[in-house]
Amino acid sequence: MTTTAPSKADGASIELPERTSNRAEATKLVDDAIGETRVAVLTVDASQMVLSAPSFLDQLVKDVLITRRVPELVVVSATERAGRLLTAAAIRRQVEALIRFENTRS
Repeated sequence: MTTTAPSKADGASIELPERTSNRAEATKLVDDAIGETRVAVLTVDASQMVLSAPSFLDQLVKDVLITRRVPELVVVSATERAGRLLTAAAIRRQVEALIRFENTRS
C-alpha cells in the first residue's frame, strides 16, 4: 500500500492492498494520502486488490466524497464487484456523479 502526498489543489493517489478488510483501514488510507489538504481529485489504484469487504469500499466513498469533499474520485482497475459496491455506496450518498472508473477488470 502506497500513498502520494498531494500539493495544493492537485490530486493524490492511493494504491489499495491485495486485501482490504474494514472501515478503519479505509479511513487510514485516506488520512495518509490527503490529510487535511484539499485536493481536486483522488485516484485509487485497485489493480492489486483481490478481496475487499463491502464496508471498506463504503467507507472509502464516505471519507473521500462526503467527509473530505473531494470533487472527483477516480478508481482505476477495480474488479466488477468492487465497482458495483463503490457505485452503490455513491448512489446511497447521492454522489454518484463524482465517481469515475477506468480500466475495470473482471
